[in-house]
Amino acid sequence: MTAARVGTVVVDGEVVPHNLELQQPDLRAAAGAPAAREVFVRKACPAGRPAAAITCSFGIVAAALAYTLFYLIAAPPPLPVAAPLPSADRVLTRVVHGSCSKQTLPQPFWRTVGSLAPDLFVYNGDIVYGDCADVARPHEAWSEPACEELRTAWADLFAHEEFTSARAVTPVIGMPDDHDYGLNDCGASNPYKQTAKDLFLERFGAAEDDPRRSRGGLYTSHAFGAAPNRTQVILLDTRWFRSELKRDSGAAHGRYAPYTEAEAEAGRLTMLGEEQWAWLEARLREPADLRLVFSTVQVLSTAHGWERWGLIPTEVRRLRRLIRSSAARGVVFLSGDRHVGGVYVQPAAAGLNPYPLYEATASSLTHTVPPSLATGDEPPHEPDADLSSSARRLGALLHLNHVGSVDVDWEARAVTLRLITDDTCAAPAWEGCQQGGSTAGATERSVTLRLDVDLAPPPECGRPCATPLNPAATCAAFEGLFSCAGSSELLGCNCTGCCAGEGEL
Repeated sequence: MTAARVGTVVVDGEVVPHNLELQQPDLRAAAGAPAAREVFVRKACPAGRPAAAITCSFGIVAAALAYTLFYLIAAPPPLPVAAPLPSADRVLTRVVHGSCSKQTLPQPFWRTVGSLAPDLFVYNGDIVYGDCADVARPHEAWSEPACEELRTAWADLFAHEEFTSARAVTPVIGMPDDHDYGLNDCGASNPYKQTAKDLFLERFGAAEDDPRRSRGGLYTSHAFGAAPNRTQVILLDTRWFRSELKRDSGAAHGRYAPYTEAEAEAGRLTMLGEEQWAWLEARLREPADLRLVFSTVQVLSTAHGWERWGLIPTEVRRLRRLIRSSAARGVVFLSGDRHVGGVYVQPAAAGLNPYPLYEATASSLTHTVPPSLATGDEPPHEPDADLSSSARRLGALLHLNHVGSVDVDWEARAVTLRLITDDTCAAPAWEGCQQGGSTAGATERSVTLRLDVDLAPPPECGRPCATPLNPAATCAAFEGLFSCAGSSELLGCNCTGCCAGEGEL
């Protein structure tokens, strides 16, 4: 085969390759820039015959206009301009996250996000509400698996001026939860999940060779910066593989009851699926100083019957053991879904997580549940005084619309988790708010953690030392929550004389 002769042409001031063997005009190019149209008219029309050239030129222009009209009508609208992700060598100092934002409601939270100027914004589930059906009410089936409701929901969001303006300047990534997977409280049996996955990848401009296209689910990860300031961002898919949950119509604080350990083991129940578990282990073994692990549903809370990891207790234990076996330092969990906010801590335990695990739940961005709605189908989301819970909530639930923020001071080796009001709702109604009470940008919950103490395994010790990590008085402050012989040491509370690394006797 003879290779085509390739020359160059100048289009809008730029030299580009041109196939000199082309005999038929490319109507798509003819419909493009003026310089490109001139090239194709000169190439395709006969020279030296003015009348024929004029006829030919008009024919090409008419065809080009027809093609352009067809393209404008038939082709999907172009995606809004998106700010690029931070470069791999960028050291992150602020990541903002949030969940549950209805595309049909105003989204003033983007102004708060913009004022925080984050390196990255993570949409942690329920980016849109496009339910095709509702598993909580199985008799309601709203559409076939094509799910036009979900397609319309994404179109509405990407036409939302507040969203498109913010996304043009703030890098945005995300993970769908149940409402953007098309089915409330859905799991592995969701018939809409492939449609939902395809729509998500399309809307966020995923490349054709994106690994998520060739595997189940949408889990993914990113890493930024280099040691000792390296941040890993892990987004887990808690819907694609998840086993069905056990309904409990009599639950006081939700609609589900946890499986027993025996039930979960016998049924080989899963939250992530074996494929994603193997992937997560590989990610946790990669070097990182801070690991932000996003789960659309709560990981640590045990005080309610809404969706959470603890409904399949074997999966929570597996996760805690994996953090130990992988020697992963700096793990912090970020979650959504609940329509209330809160900060939680899971103490360290022998054979499980070697240091305390913290979680910030930021939910929701546009329609947080107010306390006044904690009746009927929305029973109290979580008792405020649950002293039997193994994972403690630090402070009361937050019933104001809010975002979460992870602020990192690398010089001080400190990480601060914050929940920040995102609008001026005094007491949000279910789909609106009473204006004028709260101040957008106010920090409502905050906890600061030391990277190398609170989020790291304890030093190997046991010998007496001259200087304990903290005075004995600090230990006493934690006596009511942590065991002095165990977890309190991992918060820098040294009741056993373990050394800080200096002053050994």
